[in-house]
Amino acid sequence: MKVFYYSTNLFESSGLTPESAKFATIGIGCIMVIMTLISIPLMDRMGRRTLHLYGLGGMFIFSIFITISFLIKVCWYNEFKGTFWLSYSSGW
Repeated sequence: MKVFYYSTNLFESSGLTPESAKFATIGIGCIMVIMTLISIPLMDRMGRRTLHLYGLGGMFIFSIFITISFLIKVCWYNEFKGTFWLSYSSGW
């Protein structure tokens, strides 16, 4: 939850305006609430272990994506200077 607390600062440091960073934080909060409401009935049907393993798999895949976007931004910064999507994906 500490990441959620500092998410506005993280979004601002990645290049978003303060207003956009606040909206992005609100969006993350809404997604968290929606996914919690979806997971409650799924927990009864699929079981906690299955949902936990799917969540771990998703975190693994997106951790690889974030690592690749960091590498692209660090290694080829001058070539991708004008691209905005690297700021969103890498968190810088």
